[in-house]
Amino acid sequence: MDKKAIIFKCDCYGHAIEITKDDEINEYYLQHWYMGHHKKGFWDRIKDAWKIIKNNSLIAEEILINSNEYDEFIEYVRKCK
Repeated sequence: MDKKAIIFKCDCYGHAIEITKDDEINEYYLQHWYMGHHKKGFWDRIKDAWKIIKNNSLIAEEILINSNEYDEFIEYVRKCK
């Protein structure tokens, strides 16, 4: 599987968006990461560790879009500039 990714971190360092292109199926993954910007308690760290073990990441949400939808997304971002 040939994947290319870029990550944009929030200025608060608590969130990030990752955009990954999968050339094999010509689809894009948009992932919202919540890394937390506050001190976590013991049980919160245990829950995060379990999420990493179970899901291999701390991704909060993920959507899959095709090339046409990705082009629309990019065009929208350009217009907002």
